[in-house]
Amino acid sequence: MKKKFTLVVFVVVLISILAVIAYFFVPNNRVVVAYPGKTTTLVIEGSVIDCESPPFFENNQILLPINIIKEHFDETVFWDDSANKVIITTQDKVVKMNTDSLTAYVNNNPVELSVTARKISETVYLPIDFLEDIYRIDASFIKETNVVVIDYRSRIKKIAEVISEEAPVRDGMSIRYPILNKLKKGAQIWAFDEYEKWYKVRTDDGVVGYIEKRFIKITSLTSSTYTEETSSPVQDILKGKLNLTWEQIENRTPDMSRVGKIAGLDVVSPTWFHLTGEDGTVISRADLGYVQWAKRNGYKVWALFSNSFDPKLTSKILNSSVLREEVIKRILVYAELYKLDGINIDFENMYLKDKDMFSQFIREMAPLLRAQELTVSVDVGVPGGSDQWSKCYDRKALAKAVDYIMVMTYDQHWGTSPESGSVAQYVWVEKKLKETLRDVPSSKLFLGLPFYIREWKEVTGPDGKVKVSQNAVLSMGKAKERIRANNAEVNWDSESGQFYAEYKKDGAVYKMWLEDEKSINLKSSLVHKYGLAGAASWRRGFETEGVWSVLNTNLKNNINYLEWAQANSNHEYKYE
Repeated sequence: MKKKFTLVVFVVVLISILAVIAYFFVPNNRVVVAYPGKTTTLVIEGSVIDCESPPFFENNQILLPINIIKEHFDETVFWDDSANKVIITTQDKVVKMNTDSLTAYVNNNPVELSVTARKISETVYLPIDFLEDIYRIDASFIKETNVVVIDYRSRIKKIAEVISEEAPVRDGMSIRYPILNKLKKGAQIWAFDEYEKWYKVRTDDGVVGYIEKRFIKITSLTSSTYTEETSSPVQDILKGKLNLTWEQIENRTPDMSRVGKIAGLDVVSPTWFHLTGEDGTVISRADLGYVQWAKRNGYKVWALFSNSFDPKLTSKILNSSVLREEVIKRILVYAELYKLDGINIDFENMYLKDKDMFSQFIREMAPLLRAQELTVSVDVGVPGGSDQWSKCYDRKALAKAVDYIMVMTYDQHWGTSPESGSVAQYVWVEKKLKETLRDVPSSKLFLGLPFYIREWKEVTGPDGKVKVSQNAVLSMGKAKERIRANNAEVNWDSESGQFYAEYKKDGAVYKMWLEDEKSINLKSSLVHKYGLAGAASWRRGFETEGVWSVLNTNLKNNINYLEWAQANSNHEYKYE
């Protein structure tokens, strides 16, 4: 009995050993269908994509669901449900497709399609063949396996050749996985992820699987010749950092014939165009004489376009693709009519809920402006402010769409501030600049410089509480007059990087943090320190003449910032 039991145990152990050997060392020769089922499979590069709504093939065209396009090719593709319209934007193109029309529009030029975009059971489908060049992809449909294959043109890929008489492509990285495809010697495949003994590959019939390294050899690499443009067109043709100043136009453009050439100035931005009507009306205060004056002096003209700081009107325009299109058309006409070099978009006081729609508006406008060889820039508030003046900007998205971003590093203390303070203290400006640089590349960023001063009035009441109010907004020249007239005491404030002035009159205390050549010298040095594109000043006419000399020196010379900082640190300035 004992011998019989021992024999049974031996047989069981032997069978277990043989089972283990068979599992780990005997290949699985079962062949399975890679993509069973009737729905079309989507393969992108070396990955099988899980599609809730699969692609399909119709009239020799591949149609992809918009959520797949958004996830893999274009996160900004926009679907306007109310107008049944798809809007696609790139650096130089705006593509529009309606679901009920075979005519698409590329930069407002009609293009005929073989199939339309369409909406099926709440899923929007787009003809991807039409978009191949836009997304820099190659798409194909393999009828035998019912597979749509898409490759990125910009990615380097390995081409491998089978060197064995028969090479199995398996469903996983083990010989125990079933076989998806058997390849003959000399067959070529795409090789993607590399592991210790395996490659993840894709066969010419679109099957994605794994093959042992011993069966193949890498024969070549393919890559795209496409390189993304990183430099800015205007920066390339102008020496040094760019120097822009805004020209405030109240009702009509002033006669500039008596204004001489300003050394170092590159761009003027007159506040000419303003959103005014719910039908997309844009009022113009443009003047061809001003443009001619600017061109004679060698300046570019980037006219400012504002939303009139009206959040309700802005919201209505931004949330309608029809109205956005109407506004853009009007700006394009004005730009052509007045021979402009650029458009500076200054939308402020917007609802936080319209943040993404403002980005979409800019994405739709920028390519069409560029098509007219216009430079595109957008003004933004500093990070960390209120919903409607700061948080309403997606700075990262805007920076991708435009040539330049102007950060308005001023109004640290605004007109209704509960306490007196500087418009733009040096330490605060640098802090906000660094915060902005988290989202905006330095090569695209302009530093905002204020030429104005707020005079504050402080009155102490019977209860001992101090009431603060803005007494006036002054130019640099007017501030000097106010100081002389009231014999104000002036001292240098090293933390603010400004002179501080104070005087008493009629029971009130008046305070000013002054902008002048010294404060502008300090702030403009940040342009070189952080490698910015340039500086933008608000506004021409509020400066003293010496400011232009400072900006010309700081922006146009390749100064060594460390040497500059040492020369200006702890300097005892005198107010003149």
